Amino acid sequence: MQRFKQDKEANNIPATVYNYQTKRFEARRSKDIQVGDLLRIQQDEVIAADVLIIKTSAESGVAFVNTMNLDGEVSRGNKWKDDNALK
Repeated sequence: MQRFKQDKEANNIPATVYNYQTKRFEARRSKDIQVGDLLRIQQDEVIAADVLIIKTSAESGVAFVNTMNLDGEVSRGNKWKDDNALK
């Protein structure tokens, strides 16, 4: 029962998804994210979906990803580097 409750909470986490028809970002629940959706993820935001990072706004070009909710391990997180970052 506890796992069901956790899954329901995760499925309803809000995400910011680009709407190609209106050309605007809009709020959508995690359970409604589909393959190919473009998400805008802010610092310290929790996302209940598998994502591929394609760009970061950090001048250093580095994005830190914390996977604690996936693997249960407390760590500093994984680092992703955008080699085309603004200089």
